Amino acid sequence: MANLINKKIQDTYKDLLTINSGTDNQGIESTLKTVSDGEGVETAIQLSTTHLKIPSGKTLEIAGTLTSVDATLTGNLAVGDDLSVTDLIAGARIDVSGSILSGTNIQSGGKLIATTDVEAQGVVKSGSAEFGNGYGSTGVTIESDGDIKADGALTLGGSISSSQGLTALSATIGGGYGNSGATIASTGLIRTNSNIEVDGTLEVDGISTLTGEVKIGGGFGSTGTTITTSGDINTNGGLLVNAGGTVANFSVGNDLNVTGDTDIAGSLDVGGGFGGSGGGLTVSSGGSITMDGSITATKISLSLGEVSTGASNSPKVKVDDETKVKLTLVDSSDDDKDVFEIKNTGETTIKDNAGDTKLTVKSTGTVKYKANTTTELNAITGTSGEIAYDSTVGAFKVWAP
Repeated sequence: MANLINKKIQDTYKDLLTINSGTDNQGIESTLKTVSDGEGVETAIQLSTTHLKIPSGKTLEIAGTLTSVDATLTGNLAVGDDLSVTDLIAGARIDVSGSILSGTNIQSGGKLIATTDVEAQGVVKSGSAEFGNGYGSTGVTIESDGDIKADGALTLGGSISSSQGLTALSATIGGGYGNSGATIASTGLIRTNSNIEVDGTLEVDGISTLTGEVKIGGGFGSTGTTITTSGDINTNGGLLVNAGGTVANFSVGNDLNVTGDTDIAGSLDVGGGFGGSGGGLTVSSGGSITMDGSITATKISLSLGEVSTGASNSPKVKVDDETKVKLTLVDSSDDDKDVFEIKNTGETTIKDNAGDTKLTVKSTGTVKYKANTTTELNAITGTSGEIAYDSTVGAFKVWAP
């Protein structure tokens, strides 16, 4: 190392360092003073009784080892090479273009920005972390509350456990659908190459399309229900529609075979229903049967009911009880009037829809005609063979040929 022995001051004063700030012989003080050479050229160092400062625009380069017992960094620290720390570094911001190797924790109240990899053998603690450009700009963000948000795919070799739920545009499980796995699309569609097993309730708001056979409970034949691929519903129990709930429609595209009782709370349409396309039959919730076609049966039993057409003014055949049958017509007031009645004794009565009796056949075989006066009979234009009773003379009038 060069020294100043046997050298003149005039030949060496530029090589001397001083903190002279304009006043001679002050020495080191509490305020920072710039270290300069004997010619007044400032160095990159400022000194005081408590501080050593590298001013802004200057650089501190350490080629060897920097050992610190307790150090506080109040400004920015730029490291162009490796920085090895055995204790805590606390600062507002640390920009590193190389690697950071730490045997303990790295803690930062601000951002930790690295242009290359960050490797930690211990714990890295941060308010949040961004990878790439962060979520929303083709990257990943881990928020301080634990949420992980990513613009790309999340691939895990193990399982996922979450107590707060998992939100993703889509999810691929195993090899994904079509490759021995399952896929959940962004629309909510679930596709799987294997079975879906549910111990609780499976609720589906939209349409469920099942291409295979569906078994409920133990399946048909084992105290359950089976829906075949052709649409047949086979069940060991009852089929209840509108029982304790609300069912808008129950449609069967093929034959419905029922071996036991069938209770229907609403109406029943067969074919297109009464008045529908192609014709059909409708059984209303009140028990009325209306049809576009005819009934072919070996026997029809009515319990004190009636038979009529679908017209509002339809004549009716009424079975009031086991003793008689009536035929009714609608009068001008839309009321049913008996026009024909026959009893099990053989007695038969014929009336008009005004209630006027025209003829009565007694159970004894006698016939009673309506009584008309001579004047009333003369006003009638009868035809050959007709007969009427003249109450004025007490005799029958017969119209001759």
